[in-house]
Amino acid sequence: MTSELRKSRAELVAANAEMAATNQRVDEERRRVRTILAKLDAGVVAFGDDDTLYFLNETARRLLGREADEHFQSAGDLLASEALAPLREFLARARTAAAPREATLKIGPRVLEARVTRVPAGAADAGAWVVTLEDTTALVAAERAAAWEEAARRMAHEIKNPLTPIRLAAERMRRRAVSSDADPGGLASVVREGASTIIEEVT
Repeated sequence: MTSELRKSRAELVAANAEMAATNQRVDEERRRVRTILAKLDAGVVAFGDDDTLYFLNETARRLLGREADEHFQSAGDLLASEALAPLREFLARARTAAAPREATLKIGPRVLEARVTRVPAGAADAGAWVVTLEDTTALVAAERAAAWEEAARRMAHEIKNPLTPIRLAAERMRRRAVSSDADPGGLASVVREGASTIIEEVT
């Protein structure tokens, strides 16, 4: 019986050591994931079904205009600012089954692409939501500048179309006026000067 107890104790010690090693690996993996999420260029916010805030990386904090020393217990606290109303409303809609889970939002001076993902409940924990935020302000500004450039190019083309025949007609008038300088009434001189002015202004 003593040998069986020793054997059982040895098995328990081995199982305990194995569990401790597994827990250590899980903790290291969690730290690694948190470090990766903290360094992402995209903002990441995670919160539970009960609105408890699980995670908020520095990029999300910056995009949402939250200070580093501010602490939040819930997603509601995090998004309480009036400036964050578009994101708050989007999340409220996205948490319903039929609503879209992606949106482009104007938050203060920034344009953000927001995506929400549902993390289903596990055996030991409740469900959660993960929100990613990407700052697309520069992209939107570049698209807007390209659109204005295209509009200006089209306008220039539309203006150039009627100006070309006007210029050609004025050049033809000037050539004819130069060839008939012997006109006693001075009409050729007036036509030549007028045509030169038209050509200069059109150019």
